[in-house]
Amino acid sequence: NESFIFIYLGRINIDKGISELFEAFNKLSKANNNAHLILVGPVDIKQPTDKLRIENLIKDSINIRRYEYTDNPEIFLSISDVLCCPSYREGFGTVIIEAAAMGITSIGSDVVGLKDSIINNQTGLLFRSGDTEDLREKMQLLMDNHGLRQSLSDNAAKNAINRFSSSRMSNLVLDEYREKYDSK
Repeated sequence: NESFIFIYLGRINIDKGISELFEAFNKLSKANNNAHLILVGPVDIKQPTDKLRIENLIKDSINIRRYEYTDNPEIFLSISDVLCCPSYREGFGTVIIEAAAMGITSIGSDVVGLKDSIINNQTGLLFRSGDTEDLREKMQLLMDNHGLRQSLSDNAAKNAINRFSSSRMSNLVLDEYREKYDSK
């Protein structure tokens, strides 16, 4: 119950900002030994030296746990406090919406895709892409401020349901088809 769990779900890749996440988390966990990071996803790094460095960082940390793959990300999300998505670029932050639907707020980099999934200071927090210290500060803020975290989580869940429910998305697709074919 005293543990605070950050989670990362996705390919463990340099372009996904994994180096910045490790650096920010390692600084954070030195001051907060109850902070933990769960990584769920395959290591997808082509450079052997980078791959070895990342694997060693994971192996050498007592507060980082890695799982290769899961068909049930909701199991990991259900024990997590905050989702971290430090990506340099993202088409769309689907994992952000999935976490939000479970009432979990996120910290993401201020890049296209994530800015579409996180409403800064309302459903989650955005940090300057590549800025390790800004990421660490946002992580610390959410650890220290339960009220803020709860408010962001509640808003994230409402936003996910209101803007991204499967019925709403299906209706938008149907409207698009109707518009296209009715105009012919």
